[in-house]
Amino acid sequence: MDVVKRAVESMNGHIDVESVRDVGTKFTLSLPLTLLIATALMVRAGGERYAIPLPAVREVAMLTSGVHQRMGERSILHIGDEAIEVQPLLQILNRRCMPVEIGKPVVIVRTADDGMIGLLVDELLGRQEIVIKPLGSLKSLDRSSFGGATIDPEGRVILVLDPARLSVRTTHATD
Repeated sequence: MDVVKRAVESMNGHIDVESVRDVGTKFTLSLPLTLLIATALMVRAGGERYAIPLPAVREVAMLTSGVHQRMGERSILHIGDEAIEVQPLLQILNRRCMPVEIGKPVVIVRTADDGMIGLLVDELLGRQEIVIKPLGSLKSLDRSSFGGATIDPEGRVILVLDPARLSVRTTHATD
């Protein structure tokens, strides 16, 4: 198992081990998105376009006053019995506070720890088949939230979000 662990870590991945006595052990291998063909949801946040791999998207909702609640500094989206924190995508990427605006789309994504976070975006641009390429040695980019990049049909470089790398704070309603 140590050989597998080293190989996974050499690819910037990680292994989670979950053991339950008298039941068994579950190994979860998480590998970064590199050189693969995937279907992505294309979004616009500010003046930039981003790709979110479709397998990471749980659902898309509109942030309306009926499902939105402020809890101190946090914005919460209520879907069924779940309360999912919503943050503007640009706030997560730029690490600076931005307002949560009612009437915009929220892309709910799964994160590495089986949690979810709602990413508030300006516009949904549709689904697209993409080829994800590694970022390589780009020095001017904080790569902590990205799994790679792709080229759109117009020739623009589009960064591909890796939701497993996003921080998450999810709560569940106690109704």
